[in-house]
Amino acid sequence: MVIVSLPLLFALLIGRTVLLPSLSETFHEAIAEVIQETQPIRQLQVLLLNAAMPVNDIIISGDPREVERFDKLSHEIDRMFRETTITAFKLPQERESILTAQREWEEAKARGRAILARGGPRHDAATTRNMKAFDAKIDAAVQTLDYVHELARGELADHLARADAIERKMLVFVASMTGIGLVLTLVVGVLVARSILRPLALLEKGAAQIGTGDLAHRIPPGRDDELGRVAGAFNAMAAKLERARSELEELAIRDSLTQAYNRREFLRHIEEEARRCRRTRRPFSLLMVDIDHFKSINDTYGHPAGDEVLKNIVARLRSSARPTDFIARYGGEEFALILPETDGTNAIPVAERLREAIAAQPVAVTADKSIRLTASFGVATYLEETEEIEHLIARADEALYQAKHAGRNCVRRFTLA
Repeated sequence: MVIVSLPLLFALLIGRTVLLPSLSETFHEAIAEVIQETQPIRQLQVLLLNAAMPVNDIIISGDPREVERFDKLSHEIDRMFRETTITAFKLPQERESILTAQREWEEAKARGRAILARGGPRHDAATTRNMKAFDAKIDAAVQTLDYVHELARGELADHLARADAIERKMLVFVASMTGIGLVLTLVVGVLVARSILRPLALLEKGAAQIGTGDLAHRIPPGRDDELGRVAGAFNAMAAKLERARSELEELAIRDSLTQAYNRREFLRHIEEEARRCRRTRRPFSLLMVDIDHFKSINDTYGHPAGDEVLKNIVARLRSSARPTDFIARYGGEEFALILPETDGTNAIPVAERLREAIAAQPVAVTADKSIRLTASFGVATYLEETEEIEHLIARADEALYQAKHAGRNCVRRFTLA
């Protein structure tokens, strides 16, 4: 009986001492390589998206601080590119993609500095063209770095193929030894299939799902051995990548100072709202909000006080707006709110309530000084299915201009003459 069992015992020994450690090493190599290569790439993408904001803001607000912010972000991006280009990327395509993204960033940086050098606010056609070219280069650099992520997933797929080959060798080896071991070997072979091969198949299937980008998937560990530890390592990697992707997505759509949505996300959202309006024939309104005498606040109390005012304004807008209202920082001290399912008549009370909330309580700008804030509101309503979004924004801006010239701290609605 012992002799009959020897072939299978030998198979188990080879599987445990040679094949399983080789499989574990393959999986751990994949985990370490994906994290090492994608971490700096994600950081670069976040920095590139943040670098677009000062250039967008200066043509609206003319705030000279945007130049300093852009320079600071530029230095950080340049440093990250230098460090990333010497990282041990194995594939030539990865290194070439990073160099391509760096060239696109250099072109974007040159255009951004040219726009910043002209100052603002500016709304001429040349500035608009330069701004579109700048944004296009930033988007191109971010998309090129996305390709590096794709290459990293491809490397992960190669590691999975190697693991699959190891699994096939193990299956062949165990099957041959099982045939020699006759009945007892067959019984032990069933035990091996239960304890090793089935978990291996689950591990391979789960790893393949993670490798295709399904970062929410988790591999059931269920074991306190090498396979269980590999499953736990894969789950930890997937959770880390999922958190990083969520953070990147959130950073890409938020204003870093106020945590309101940024201008890029506002333009995407208002186009989506216009499509919904055309589909359902239900109206929506746009509020443009400008803080009164904000430049005087900056000049008198300093830019840190101005930053606190901006954050305080967003907090008051959030506390008084409806849950469905969309709040974004349009640029400088100007904010935009999208009011779904709201026509012009019903938008006025909403705007008045927000105006009163801003003016209700003073804001501390220094340790011993508080000031009262006011804001002017311009209201425009999406009129017809064929209207361009640019026209709606222009009408809301015109209403805001009327509110400013009416003495500030008031609401004006755009009406056709």
